[in-house]
Amino acid sequence: MFVYHYYYLNSSVEAFRSESKVSCLLIGYRTASVIIALTDGELHEDLFYYAEREANRSRSLGASVYCVGVKDFNETQLAMIADSKDHVFPVNDGFEALQGVIDSILKKSCIEILAVEPSSICAGETFQVVVRGNGFLHARNVHKVLCSFRINDTLTKSVKPLIVEDTYLLCPAPILQEEGMAANLYVSMNEGLSFISSSVTITTVSCSDGTILAIALLILMMLLVFMLLWWFWPLCCTVVSHIHYLSHSHSWTVSYKL
Repeated sequence: MFVYHYYYLNSSVEAFRSESKVSCLLIGYRTASVIIALTDGELHEDLFYYAEREANRSRSLGASVYCVGVKDFNETQLAMIADSKDHVFPVNDGFEALQGVIDSILKKSCIEILAVEPSSICAGETFQVVVRGNGFLHARNVHKVLCSFRINDTLTKSVKPLIVEDTYLLCPAPILQEEGMAANLYVSMNEGLSFISSSVTITTVSCSDGTILAIALLILMMLLVFMLLWWFWPLCCTVVSHIHYLSHSHSWTVSYKL
């Protein structure tokens, strides 16, 4: 959502809050939203009060608030309206210079999930999910980042990721006990107030536990041992018999000479 000029800031943020509540009722999850407020002047005291209040209310619903100040703006005011000072973009050269900050705004305000691995797992086994994307460190507090698993569209389990990087999350996942279960992954940057969805569904499949493989390997080893015995046994017996014969022959010769 892009809000232009301070005269409309209050009513526009109120409209966002209404839309956010409706979307929450429709889909069950509040989708992550971004407010970018643009002003080209200093806010009067009463307007600043209402703008800050509505921005705080929007944050309580899970929105991220950015401010763009053009030329004659009060940076302190915008820092208090935005999520932080880092969420304020100054444009000191007037509206003609706005084009130069658009890429910076998009890069900093865009949080997205690009890939989720794995997409299938063995039923009943523990596993971890690798989430790849952009902007995961843009959270106001990385300790509030959550991975949420919606299981069979009935049960939701949320966990804190083990690793949080700007382009990477490592999330411990709940055990899916039965074959055919499905889990959709969502990521929250604000401890569950709003969520970023992914298009990947994690499904469970039936996997062997390794017992059959171990038995098969044992049988193969036993067969190999029997084959080796069958191969070397005749050779072993022939050598022993030959030695025994030579021993008797030698003894007879010695006794004859005596």
